[in-house]
Amino acid sequence: MGRIIETVEFAAPLDRVWKLFTDPADWVKWNKEWTSIRDVRGPFDHPGAGYTQVMRFLGREWLGRWEVVACEPRVSRRVAGTLPLGVPFCGHDRFQESDGMTRVTVEVEWDTPWGWFGRVLEFFSRPLMRRQFRSNARSAAQLLG
Repeated sequence: MGRIIETVEFAAPLDRVWKLFTDPADWVKWNKEWTSIRDVRGPFDHPGAGYTQVMRFLGREWLGRWEVVACEPRVSRRVAGTLPLGVPFCGHDRFQESDGMTRVTVEVEWDTPWGWFGRVLEFFSRPLMRRQFRSNARSAAQLLG
């Protein structure tokens, strides 16, 4: 099983950060690896909300599906679905405010498919995923001003 945990602090109050993380209209502004999102069932602050993410890679669209499975507004959110290559995943976002700053911890776990080939692919893709997460965090911070 693959797993990534990343924490970022935003110089913004929790209400603004929560809105950014739950408003589907803003997601493609800070999630730069996506071409678009479709089939939006949001906002992303209650069970059953979700979307289909669209990525373009090697001249083709790859679709992933994402759904909120549990949510405690402004505290945490659990999601589940499939990544664009059809890999099952689950995630947990935790939000914590202190002195006008908001700390967000994102934990994502997935089942590594395809035996040894999948483990090799994961080994090389994990650093790319971490870089993308950090890039998205910088884009989100810019939107929060």
